[in-house]
Amino acid sequence: MLVRWSVLMKEIERPRQQATGDLPTTIGAPARRGLAAAEITHLEHLTQHSEAEVLGLHGLGVKALGILRQALEDQGLAFAPDNPTP
Repeated sequence: MLVRWSVLMKEIERPRQQATGDLPTTIGAPARRGLAAAEITHLEHLTQHSEAEVLGLHGLGVKALGILRQALEDQGLAFAPDNPTP
């Protein structure tokens, strides 16, 4: 049990990984990696993608999408509109 406690304490004491660019630090690591893989490192990059496109990235779910949407709104920005299907 002591080993597990020490591992837990290291995790708690570890500083949260800094986000790349100006993306919110509150999104999870899988979402950060998915965005980085798509070369999205700043909020302004998100304005070139629709919510559906971003949601389709590996590691991104509705929680991360909501955090990103709020961060964009706070900066007066928004996701690109969805492309209408013909």
